[in-house]
Amino acid sequence: ADGGSVTVMADRNSTLTASGKVSADAGETGDGGFVEFSAKHDVTLQGNGLSARGGSGALDQAGAILIDPENLTWSGSGDDFYSHGANVTITADKKVTLDDVVVSSRDLGGLADTRANHASGQSQGKSGDISVSAKEIEIKNGSQLLAHANNGKAAGAISITATDNQSTPLFGSVEDSIASISIKNAVIKGGNVSIKATANDKWVWTGNEYGDTILDFLGSLRIGANLTISKAHATVEVDDGASIDASGTLDIESHSIADASMKVMSTLVGFGYGETDSQAKVNIGNATLGSDGAMSLKSQADSTLSVSVDTVNTGAFSNAASSASKYANLSFAVGIGKQVAETTVGSNATITRASSLDVEASGEKSHSVAASGGSFKDGIASAGISVLISDTTLTASLGGNVTAGQVAVKSTLAEAETEVSAAACTAGSPDLQEAITSAKPVDEILFEKLSDFVAAAPSTDSRSGASSKLGLSAAFAWVENDNNVKAEVAAGAHVTTPGALNVLAKAEESVSFETSAAVDQRDLDTQLPGDPNAPEDKKKVAISASVAVIDMNHHADALIGDGAVISAGGALNVNAQTIISPFWGQWETLIGKFKTMDWNDAEAWYKLGEALYDVAGDPINATSWTQTAVESEKLAFAGAVDFFTLDHKATARIGDADINAGAAPITGAQDVSVVATASQG
Repeated sequence: ADGGSVTVMADRNSTLTASGKVSADAGETGDGGFVEFSAKHDVTLQGNGLSARGGSGALDQAGAILIDPENLTWSGSGDDFYSHGANVTITADKKVTLDDVVVSSRDLGGLADTRANHASGQSQGKSGDISVSAKEIEIKNGSQLLAHANNGKAAGAISITATDNQSTPLFGSVEDSIASISIKNAVIKGGNVSIKATANDKWVWTGNEYGDTILDFLGSLRIGANLTISKAHATVEVDDGASIDASGTLDIESHSIADASMKVMSTLVGFGYGETDSQAKVNIGNATLGSDGAMSLKSQADSTLSVSVDTVNTGAFSNAASSASKYANLSFAVGIGKQVAETTVGSNATITRASSLDVEASGEKSHSVAASGGSFKDGIASAGISVLISDTTLTASLGGNVTAGQVAVKSTLAEAETEVSAAACTAGSPDLQEAITSAKPVDEILFEKLSDFVAAAPSTDSRSGASSKLGLSAAFAWVENDNNVKAEVAAGAHVTTPGALNVLAKAEESVSFETSAAVDQRDLDTQLPGDPNAPEDKKKVAISASVAVIDMNHHADALIGDGAVISAGGALNVNAQTIISPFWGQWETLIGKFKTMDWNDAEAWYKLGEALYDVAGDPINATSWTQTAVESEKLAFAGAVDFFTLDHKATARIGDADINAGAAPITGAQDVSVVATASQG
């Protein structure tokens, strides 16, 4: 008969002693059942008392064993665990620690349960799968996870997964997301082996906040502020003599996702601060890796930073800092972005075999900072200030002694986007034309138009009897944007492959840096139809300044280091590429929509509208531009400064290394290519 189901769950802590037994074994024939031994807090295991064995029939299957507390600490050789072919799931809300313990899912029949037998004994049935999951996982001090098989039996898969998802929609995300896996002085053997750490710290502005902000605006909101700090670190470390062997594929990966997105709107002062810290690391130190199938070692760090601040006043609101005829606005947006992806195979590492080896570091990057201030009608002053400091470092490094069917070392920053804009307008009236003549996105212009419509305020003259004679407008952007992408075969590495060796570094980013400032008189001297109020006077003195200060470094390096020894039966390619481009993509998309447009399809019309919106929101698409304009009756000052320093470089190099030295004869398949290209515009 099949085994049944047994669940042991404690409200606090639970302990299974060395003499304790929880069994869901089958009878002479039948499948094993299900055993869960868990607690809301901590579980302590002593001995091998959990069992879900299958029967002795040819088709009988072992069952499953689940251990699921908040924290699990499992230590000591006397507490080794053998599931005899049953699947084993070890999961904890916070941390799993395996310290000098063997967990084996091998089915050895009647062979004694010893470490030596489970390491090399003959399989009598297929091995079960082993799964370990928590936010933090430590496997150390002689611990072993064994799901391999021989004697014609099937190996089990091993999955080690650390996940921390700290997303929260309350005042941005203020909690850190940390996921880590540490495998030191440990042995892992199975079929397909997957080791992955994922940290996700993401908060996304959904659109509901937009509606709430408008309602607050109509309720005379004066000062708006938002702070969002997103920190995501994902780390996998394999070191101190650890050994990982897969008869199938071996995947070791870290992935961090940081997202700080916000939108602030107010009528006087708006401040937004967003910060991302996204770090994904895979470090193979003093360790031995091997797989019969493909081997993949990857890190990916994603950073999304969106800080948008918009202040608008049409003269309809008075507050402690302004009157109906004298009011000013300030928008201040700050974005800080840190992005690190590192995949490192150190000098003491050994990769004994793999059908193919991929060592990769990559990242997705989207950074946007925008500040817009508008003191319309008869406002005195407006200012928009945007600051972005962004640092991206992606590194893939292959060292040690490596043997694989083919080898690729890649570091890629692909299709990254960085936009910074600052805009300010004093006097005049909100107008959709601003979408073409300033750095403001369409949604901000629409908001301004809505505020003007809802306020329906009389002219400032009719309320105060005097209009302001001075108009000031200032837009300022400060940008530090650094990208460093590197792929290398490290100095002193030994790489042997019958196939190709590719070392590829690519850094690609679209950038747009914009400032726009104006003192605009177009409505102040115009008698509008149906308006009983006399037009306001023009400004006597108008001053407008638009300044952008930009420092950008954009590097890609592909290299084979000094002292490296390469034996490759196929081609050797060392390629570095850097690309900087303005945002042309929306124009290409729009043209493509017209070319393929199905005029009878409602969905096609919707997509065409999206494309038109994108173009209208940012039509100029220059890498960097500033503009300023003023109108006044007597005295006007206007100035625009665009200071842009760019260090743009791609480097491909083979150092003092041995390339196919002593190999004879050299064939045409062993071509060596070293190429570096840098393009912009």
